[in-house]
Amino acid sequence: MHAASGVLAIVLMAAHATWATFTYLRGSERAKQRFHTFSIVVWLFWLMPYTLGILQGVPALHLANLQAGIGSLAVVTVAALVIAASTLRSRKLHHGHRR
Repeated sequence: MHAASGVLAIVLMAAHATWATFTYLRGSERAKQRFHTFSIVVWLFWLMPYTLGILQGVPALHLANLQAGIGSLAVVTVAALVIAASTLRSRKLHHGHRR
């Protein structure tokens, strides 16, 4: 599971790097915002095989593949919720200052 999700994460990172180059060179402000959203999704996906490898590699934990997979999904879910809450809070503050 770690190897398969890791390969997919590397492919996403390559697409991310390509999109980053084009956005940096030719992107509008809207394109930069869309790229930022895509970056968060790619980072969250990359976090899954990363934490999966950590959880499987710590001998003291004795986690099987499925247990480590569930643990990595839990870590990614918590990270996504923290990012979503932070984004909502900053949008509310930003819109509040516009008025």
